[in-house]
Amino acid sequence: MTALLWACQFSAHAALGAAPETTASASLHLNARMATSSAAAYSLHTMTSADGTVVKEYVGTDGLVFAVSWQGPWRPNLQQLLGTSYQALQDASAKVRTQGRRPILISNTDLVLRSGGHPRAFFGVAYLPSLLPDGVTAADIQ
Repeated sequence: MTALLWACQFSAHAALGAAPETTASASLHLNARMATSSAAAYSLHTMTSADGTVVKEYVGTDGLVFAVSWQGPWRPNLQQLLGTSYQALQDASAKVRTQGRRPILISNTDLVLRSGGHPRAFFGVAYLPSLLPDGVTAADIQ
């Protein structure tokens, strides 16, 4: 079952804290529809795969991805999506496995991450507090 889950994942196109790729290359790479919208302090890139998994990237005016969120039947490639923050997720996941299946919560000055779900209903949000634009709060990231 685990192999099936990994095979069904689609990859995000930019890592948390990095610059996103162009819309055209993301759509080609992901085989996903991409929509972009803008708010005062950031732009939002929403990618929807054919299976219904939605990944949102929040890109600040500095051109860096400061937050990501995901929801859908399959978990996206979190290693690619989280970039250098992925190790913190692995460390937290190792602790959760010994305590049963519970949502994962990481909250420190470097990273805030909430992730959980089960096959056909995964969700998560991650952001870098140091990169949040002025006026943007955790409640803005969905």
